[in-house]
Amino acid sequence: MKETKSPTISKYLFRHNQCLVCGQPLIYKKTPTVVSCYHCGIQNKTQTLCQEGHYVCDECARRDVYEIIISQCNKYSGLNAIELAESIMDLSKIKIHGPEHHLLVPAVMLAIWCNAKNISKEIKSELLNEARNRALKIQDGICATHGACGGSIGVGIFFSLILQVNELDKENYGYINRATANTLANIAKYGGPRCCKRSTYLAILQTRNQLVEDFGLNLPIPNKIQCQYVEKNLECTKSECLFY
Repeated sequence: MKETKSPTISKYLFRHNQCLVCGQPLIYKKTPTVVSCYHCGIQNKTQTLCQEGHYVCDECARRDVYEIIISQCNKYSGLNAIELAESIMDLSKIKIHGPEHHLLVPAVMLAIWCNAKNISKEIKSELLNEARNRALKIQDGICATHGACGGSIGVGIFFSLILQVNELDKENYGYINRATANTLANIAKYGGPRCCKRSTYLAILQTRNQLVEDFGLNLPIPNKIQCQYVEKNLECTKSECLFY
């Protein structure tokens, strides 16, 4: 007898884990398949397809949403990183999981850094655009395929940009790698399945705390962070999560 899918779950998947082409639920396969991007035709290996076989490459999938993140960070004038991050994550274009979080972490923290240091709008925009260029190189699903959460790498992107680090830097090379490593350790502590919202909160808190302790910036955070995205996440670990 053919198994009948729950209509509630199907509707839920359509809203929050849907194909960018047809809106059908996404399927996560154990082994990668070579497919062509629906929009640009580039061929890639992927483990994520929809029920109709559609695939959208990272760059095409991120183009519009990255512009939204950059725009929101350019406009924000406050110092509360959680407030800014949640205002972006609340937008309909931001999926519950996805590579938009790879940019979200460094972009939010760059906006906060520039506002706190009274850095010009022109330089702020340049830093955000460079963060976007670097985040585009972090592939979707990298947390599972490479063992390094894209949000954690975003922490490294942020510190690399504000400290102007290159491969030969003696003073700050270790610092930015420790920042990434410390974030990864916190994310690893909570295990799987992945949650991009949980990882984003942890990455932003790690960065904010380092800016307070190491750079002397007085940056506010809410007394309690309570995730508002629980009902949108089918794999939420609920009480096992710090932000539940």
